[in-house]
Amino acid sequence: EMPVYVCTASWSVFAYFWMLLILVVISPNVVEVWEGVLTFLFFPVLTFMAFAADKGWIVQKKGANRISVHADISPEELAEAEERVRAEHGKDLTPEQVARVLAVMNPV
Repeated sequence: EMPVYVCTASWSVFAYFWMLLILVVISPNVVEVWEGVLTFLFFPVLTFMAFAADKGWIVQKKGANRISVHADISPEELAEAEERVRAEHGKDLTPEQVARVLAVMNPV
C-alpha cells in the first residue's frame, strides 16, 4: 500500500535527520534523557500514522468506496440482480450493501 509506504519512508528519513540534530547540533556526541524519551515517543506516533494510512484515514484510497460488479451487465440485468438480492437478504438494504452482495456473488 502506497500511503503506508510513504508514511514509513518519511518517518525513516525524519529519523536520520533527528539523529543528526540531537548528536551534532543540540548536544554534540551525547544523548540527553529528554532526547531519548522523545525519540521513543515517536514510535507510537509512527505506528498510529501507519495504521491510519492503511485504513485510509489520512489519504483516501483510490476506489476505496467503489464496488465493481460487472462492466458488461445491462441496466435491466442489474435491476433484476438487485431485486434478487433484496428478496433474499431483505428489502431494507442500502444500495452499497446490495452492491457488496452482488460483488461477492459475482466476483470480477
